[in-house]
Amino acid sequence: MDTLGLIIGHQFREWKRNRLVHGFIAILVVLWVFALYAGIVWYHSTARIREGAASQSRENWLGQERKHPHIAAHFGNFAFKHVNPLSIFDNGTDMYTGTYVYLEAHRQNDVLFSPAQSSSSLVRFGSFNIALLLQVVIPLFLFALTFNTVLAERNAGTLALMKSSGIKPATMIRGKVLAPLLLVSAALAVLSLISVILLTASSIPFGIPDLVKLGLMLLFHLLYYLVLLVIAVGVSARSRSLKQSLLALTGIWIFACVVWPKLLGNISGVLHPLPSNTLVKNAIREDILNGLDGHNTSDQRAKMLIDSFLKKYGATTTSQLPVNIEGVVMVEGEKYSSRVYREHFRRVDEILRQQQHLLSFAGILDPLLSVKNLSMAICNTDPVNDRLFRQAAEAYRMNFVQLMNTDMAEHSKENEFGIYKVGREVFDRVAPFRFRPSGPLESLSGYVVDLFCLAVLAVLSWSCIYLIARKV
Repeated sequence: MDTLGLIIGHQFREWKRNRLVHGFIAILVVLWVFALYAGIVWYHSTARIREGAASQSRENWLGQERKHPHIAAHFGNFAFKHVNPLSIFDNGTDMYTGTYVYLEAHRQNDVLFSPAQSSSSLVRFGSFNIALLLQVVIPLFLFALTFNTVLAERNAGTLALMKSSGIKPATMIRGKVLAPLLLVSAALAVLSLISVILLTASSIPFGIPDLVKLGLMLLFHLLYYLVLLVIAVGVSARSRSLKQSLLALTGIWIFACVVWPKLLGNISGVLHPLPSNTLVKNAIREDILNGLDGHNTSDQRAKMLIDSFLKKYGATTTSQLPVNIEGVVMVEGEKYSSRVYREHFRRVDEILRQQQHLLSFAGILDPLLSVKNLSMAICNTDPVNDRLFRQAAEAYRMNFVQLMNTDMAEHSKENEFGIYKVGREVFDRVAPFRFRPSGPLESLSGYVVDLFCLAVLAVLSWSCIYLIARKV
């Protein structure tokens, strides 16, 4: 067996006799099982509620009484966010974003009913899930496992013995890093396998794409652990006492997991402030009435549209047109208002992207930021997935509203709001709302900076082993 293997084997034999290590592993298993069980219960209850509400909304749409198509457009529909099985592992921002949106003519409503709204104030500390174990608890366990890894060898005199035996310090450091990494890799592999089996047994649709995403999620966290382990072994090698090493690593853990993320969140909010919801809505209302450029009011736009149709068909009055001009105005008005909403939401999304870019680039100093973003992205619980849901809901809204307006324009006459009516034969042409999360590559496409920062830190950390070895 080579030297590196001997060092890793020696480390595992030491842990086998250490009851503290057994206790940490037992606690990890208990916490993982509890988080998984809570996630499964949440998934089933949430899926049942949302699927039932979506089914009821569909029945209400199809079962409404015969009415004018534009009135039916105001009757509206509901779009519910898909319950993602991977949110059991990392629910990301799903706790803070809405779960459904009411869709109606002329307006784009807010996505409502965030789970955090019905939770206690403790939700600000984050929900307990497997991602919390992976990103906060396990790093603390690794620091506790390695804070004395080099110091213990030095104090016992075995460090000098290894050097005299021809073992290179760099090989010894690599073994000290790889041993806990292999230990946690094996534990995560077993726990993940058990999780997949339990999810399948619980009738949760967990397919091949989800398995790939789960594998990538674990890979990102292993790279994160590699960086942390190099730091921990380096601190242990440079410290003069166990107390100094333990205090240094505890300070690093508190700063990286608590202080730095909160500080960056506040900094990004100051550098790129978001406008209030009221301010955005008032600006949208103003632009719909008076035009995006401050000119061309809604009345002027309607008049120009009517004049263009009269000229096109050589008519002198709107009653001579082959279409209902009221319906045509509705169609064009919906297009214009949708354009206004898109422009204002684009500005808000741009500010959010700027805030996210700051957090992504800061990942070069704190790998937790990168792995957190990548974990949410691969589990489709990040802000990007919420934005995709809102865009899909808006596309669905435009489709059914314009379908109603087009029917009004083509099959009714002016001033027939109380006469012309349609029923299920028209309502059934509106398909049910469907939204599914994106695939692994598409999910990560917006997080290239986070991938780069995590990869660079992992490579630099491994390279730093030679620098640590010089001080041993």
